Amino acid sequence: AGIAHNCAKFGFSIVHGERCAAWCDDGFFGGVEVLHCNAPTLIGSIPTCKPKVCTKNLPDSSGLARSDCQGKVTGETCTVSCYDGYGPAFPGSYYSTCQADGSFIDSQLSCLPLRCGSLARADGYAGTTDSSTCEGLVHGQGCIVTCLPGFDFENAGPSGAICNAAFHDTKATGFTDREGRKLAPPSCVRRKCSTVALERLGLRHDCAGVSTGQTCTVSAAQAYEYADGRGGPPPP
Repeated sequence: AGIAHNCAKFGFSIVHGERCAAWCDDGFFGGVEVLHCNAPTLIGSIPTCKPKVCTKNLPDSSGLARSDCQGKVTGETCTVSCYDGYGPAFPGSYYSTCQADGSFIDSQLSCLPLRCGSLARADGYAGTTDSSTCEGLVHGQGCIVTCLPGFDFENAGPSGAICNAAFHDTKATGFTDREGRKLAPPSCVRRKCSTVALERLGLRHDCAGVSTGQTCTVSAAQAYEYADGRGGPPPP
């Protein structure tokens, strides 16, 4: 394999007493050997030819894994695929072959970043956290998770999240923290409501300690009446 020669002319072998040459074909390297026809035998050595390594047109696009193509030589085929977190634009198996000119045939594989799921539907995120900036992200994009209005962080502040579609944890729908670790939802607690405004308006209430989403009762305080003319509570 990989040897070319001129020991046949017009479909016929050379005849007794003639000479010919054998050399390495394109995509191979080695020497040239001269052979002599001593009918019916060709006298001489066959050149030792080694295939060349392909170094040009290596499969290359964002998210494409080409490690199987490293070191491939003339005639060899490698498999190209997408890195974790990426997927082929069109389903199928993709290959590339090392050609005699030292370049690979284009595999036609195009890899796209995969989309993460909805963090709002993940465990621990519904009802208290705001992850709206994390919706519709693809692998490698980031967002910030905060508390919903009326809620405060119990400990740390807003947390950063990264869409890491290669992270196989359905509870986090593909998101990790900025260091690539499993993403934990922030602890958001209900904010306590202030009663200062109620007291300034001449109201009595049972709203002390009430937090976001809870209810309480207010009424006109002693010596006050409602703005619509209704009387306040009777004197004690």
